[in-house]
Amino acid sequence: MIEFWIKGEPKAQPRPKAYRRGSKIGIYTPKTADAWKKCVKQGVEFWVSEQEPIDHPCQVVLEFFMPRIQSHFRTQNKLPVLKDDAPMVHSSKPDIDNLEKSTIDALVDAGVFKDDNIIWHLDTYKRYSRHDLVGCRITITQ
Repeated sequence: MIEFWIKGEPKAQPRPKAYRRGSKIGIYTPKTADAWKKCVKQGVEFWVSEQEPIDHPCQVVLEFFMPRIQSHFRTQNKLPVLKDDAPMVHSSKPDIDNLEKSTIDALVDAGVFKDDNIIWHLDTYKRYSRHDLVGCRITITQ
């Protein structure tokens, strides 16, 4: 079993966008997930430098810990305190499938996997962070 903790705010893989300028038409992919992908690559670089890319079937668990919004907190003695009814699960944007895509693509680019087609089972969770620990726990079982 291999486990990584990636610190940073998880970002979803954006959809390609089309544009038209006069008679020119083009397609581009926004760079909104680039900072997250860089965090993933930095978080696994110590492992990648010591190992060959995984090239056999494996299971992956992605646990995303998203930042909380201000309305989840109340003020007590000038300190932010989590409200009793603040939700634990994150059920708004970014979409879970796009978070998976950006993270798995970054793992492939970093050299953890030879190709993402070897992942035969993927579990993904998206919840709010209990503290200021925002990021993703990645568990790979070979």
